[in-house]
Amino acid sequence: MIALAEARLATLIVLATIVAFAAFLTAFRLSARSREGTAEGRTGWTFLAGVAAGSGLWSAHLLLAIAADGDLVFRSGPLVVSYFVAVAGALVCFAFAGGGERRGGAPLVGIMAAATVLAVDLIDLAALSTDRPVVLHGAAMTVTFAGMALLLGTGFALAGRSHRRGSDRDLERAAGALAAALALPISNSLLLGTGGFVGAPVYAAGPDTMGVPAVAAMAAGLMFLAVGTGMATALIDRNGQYVSQRRLRQMQEASVEGIVVVLDNKVVDVNDSFLRITGFAREEVRGLPFVGSLLQVDLSDDRLPQSVLWEGHVAGARGGLVPVEVVARPFDYDGRPHTVFAVRDLSDRRDAELRIRFLAEHDVLTGLPNRASFQRELERGCEAVCAGTGRFALFCLDLDRFKEANDVFGHLAGDHVLLQTASRLRELLGPSAFAARLGGDEFVVMLRDPPSTRVVADVADEIVAVLGRPFLYNGQRIIVGASVGIAVAPADGDTPELVLARADMALYRAKGEGRGLYRFFEQAMDEETRVRRTLAFELRDAIVENQLELYYQPLADVSSNGIVGFEALVRWHHPVHGTISPTVFISIAEESGFISELGEWVLRTACAEAGRWKEKLKIAVNLSPLQLEQPNLPEIVHEALIAGRLAPNRLEIEVTEGSLMRNPQRALDVLRRIKALGVGIAMDDFGTGFSSLSTLQSFPFDKLKIDRSFVDRVGEHAQASSIVRAVLGLSRSLEIRVVAEGVETAAQFHFLAEQSCDEVQGFMIGRPMPIAAYADVVNGETAVPSVERLRA
Repeated sequence: MIALAEARLATLIVLATIVAFAAFLTAFRLSARSREGTAEGRTGWTFLAGVAAGSGLWSAHLLLAIAADGDLVFRSGPLVVSYFVAVAGALVCFAFAGGGERRGGAPLVGIMAAATVLAVDLIDLAALSTDRPVVLHGAAMTVTFAGMALLLGTGFALAGRSHRRGSDRDLERAAGALAAALALPISNSLLLGTGGFVGAPVYAAGPDTMGVPAVAAMAAGLMFLAVGTGMATALIDRNGQYVSQRRLRQMQEASVEGIVVVLDNKVVDVNDSFLRITGFAREEVRGLPFVGSLLQVDLSDDRLPQSVLWEGHVAGARGGLVPVEVVARPFDYDGRPHTVFAVRDLSDRRDAELRIRFLAEHDVLTGLPNRASFQRELERGCEAVCAGTGRFALFCLDLDRFKEANDVFGHLAGDHVLLQTASRLRELLGPSAFAARLGGDEFVVMLRDPPSTRVVADVADEIVAVLGRPFLYNGQRIIVGASVGIAVAPADGDTPELVLARADMALYRAKGEGRGLYRFFEQAMDEETRVRRTLAFELRDAIVENQLELYYQPLADVSSNGIVGFEALVRWHHPVHGTISPTVFISIAEESGFISELGEWVLRTACAEAGRWKEKLKIAVNLSPLQLEQPNLPEIVHEALIAGRLAPNRLEIEVTEGSLMRNPQRALDVLRRIKALGVGIAMDDFGTGFSSLSTLQSFPFDKLKIDRSFVDRVGEHAQASSIVRAVLGLSRSLEIRVVAEGVETAAQFHFLAEQSCDEVQGFMIGRPMPIAAYADVVNGETAVPSVERLRA
């Protein structure tokens, strides 16, 4: 019997402890949920937590009482009062503690909970239906009370700690529930150890009393009802949270921007876009501090702006920072104020901005700094010169035969040459110099603080040598070369405009002296430039002031022994400088853009003069490259013919091959329209261009003029004689007439006659003269004895 009683006691004590554990665990979970939501929601969750804990405490206490004495009889009234005391005390504890979150609140909550348990014990003792008084020992009861306060306070502290840490929450909450549950067996010592009845108790049953079976049933019912209701409520709420979270996740994943949901600066959730931006996994970022850890922003204060865009960086999983644009907005989630951050990756935008900035400052093709960057660098260099803290040498570079190479080999080959030019300059100069492309085939180099003029000259030598080496493109060798003009600051100027202008003057001199050279600026160049600029200005008035005059050089037919026409050549009789050479003022007209107007004057004047001749001799007029680019040139020619009353077949237009190559298709269209008028087309200076044979095939030429450089050496230089024979043979096969220029000796004339050359032109036939010198020829009053003498 004793063994059975002890087993029954142990079983009930364990059962009571389990009941208390389940009640407190449920209450702690409900209390934790009370922190998430509105004030009304928190009150509801706290109420459920208090009911669950109070019901468990009351039920466990009764089970322990029954375990001590199975014959107990309780009066119903006090028993009901003790239940409400248990629930009320638990409500006060959970409301005050907030789940243990309040700092320093756990010990006080432990004392309040121990007082509640003690109050329930005393009321239950008073509820016993017996006439025997109960005696309690104060010292033992104080020790028991302290033990309960310690365990209950520890339980609440562990439950609150699990909420704050966010990790191992269930384990710590269970530990807290166990600590609180163990306080109840201690409270039972009030009945067993700290006192007892005076004499053997005799229990009296009555209409308002309850025996052990009824009390046990009521305790179990209340326990299951409270705990079950709490657990069911928690499960329903958790399911609602899951649905809300799923909807939130769907909304987040629908966004192309990174979405981060934050509560108290801790990451609650993120979407896949944010994970793609940072490279983290979702589990790696949850619970981490967002601002200051993942997100790094530079704000004037600690407050985050709401609904305002600002820029910052987020940490990447592989190190480094990703530039982002962020906006933060308040966001109520499950009744609690969260913050949602929309994070936009700015990497592509920053790359695009860098690319735009690069393109604004660099040449697209070569990657060298462009004209704007060069201008800034030149200004900085001149500022240092003026401040006496620096000097520099400015090199202006121009590729010598780039245009011809571009026309012959194509624009892709030309681009390749420009790229290789930039590459060679970078390799040659290194970081000590600044190189830029200004456009086309124009480059500049600034050499900072050169130690001497000799060093500048050495650099120029190297540039000319490096750019003089052939460029290889698709197995073809392209040779262009470079000319260089140099100005040194401050000796040659201290302003950007002056230094650049003088380097350009030196470049012009280098190109004029044969190309593939470098020249330093000299003061005489400045004077020459001023003279040229003055002449360019005065040339525009030369037509109005009748300073221009046409000279005419005859062309003789080799077989008929007669003059067949004249070439019109313009001369400028300057009132101060006298007669200016055409090689000077024609280049000035081309540089100033006046060449088209000058060429049109020559055309109209020549047509008018030839129209007055009695002999139907031809008149040849040279066209400049710029004239060939005029779409209305055929109309100008037609008007000149009409105005001069000149038959179209008496006019010949002479063009050089170089002028055709500026814009081949436009030149071809213009020449075909002129030829359709009945005007003859002649190629001047044949043999000096890049691709004469292909040009002959493409353009409708009626005549070729062999350049004087070949005629000068015929009969003396075997190669020159062979070239002339080849040209004459080619022209006969193509049925194109040939004119030999520069015939000055009888030997040259006889060689050309033997090779069946069609026409000749040169000083031996006649020098360029005013038309009055040839009046008897154009009026048919005399023969041409000069040609007769040559044949004799």
